[in-house]
Amino acid sequence: LGCYVLSKTLLPMIKKPTWEFPKTVNSAGQIWNAMYITITMTAFLPFQCYSHPNGQSSLLKFPDVLCWEEDYSMWLTLGVIFTLFYGVGFFTLCAVANWKAPSASHDIPRFTMFFRFLLFRFRTDRWYWGTVLMTRSLCMSLVPIVGSNNGNLQLLLFTMTLGTFLPAQCYVMPWKTALLNYADSITMLVLLYVVGGANSFVGKAEDGEPYSIFML
Repeated sequence: LGCYVLSKTLLPMIKKPTWEFPKTVNSAGQIWNAMYITITMTAFLPFQCYSHPNGQSSLLKFPDVLCWEEDYSMWLTLGVIFTLFYGVGFFTLCAVANWKAPSASHDIPRFTMFFRFLLFRFRTDRWYWGTVLMTRSLCMSLVPIVGSNNGNLQLLLFTMTLGTFLPAQCYVMPWKTALLNYADSITMLVLLYVVGGANSFVGKAEDGEPYSIFML
């Protein structure tokens, strides 16, 4: 938004064309969408606490910060703000845009310009896959929070996420070219093998071995 305002102010002075608002929104959306999993995992950092033997817990990224103590309030506030604004807000915006896309693309002339980043990569009959990819990224981002004290559980959740979206990807084949469909499928398959192999290096779960048995 700031760059758009500057373009409207400065570019006319040097007789250059100004930015178009729909294209500016699309460019910003493309960057946010490409970095969704990275920014979401950063926003979730304040929620990743691991336990100490004395019953207290610390932030995984900053062990000197004790969770649920006085110094933790600032981290928690930032985490909630970024999660609501980006993790939830941007996801909801894209999900609604995907849901409305079939009708809005006809009723709103510049709709496809605003949300081109969400639609142009996929086949026309798979217009909704942008939200599916964001859902996959969101699920992966939540794994360190749910299983912060248990590596076995993290591997299990990661395997379940990939094991759910890989068959869907192979069945739907949403990308415009066959090469991209194969690349996405092979990438997830390789990740599944890596996660399965990593299970051998994780210690035994405290409450038995249900996670390892499931992985096998």
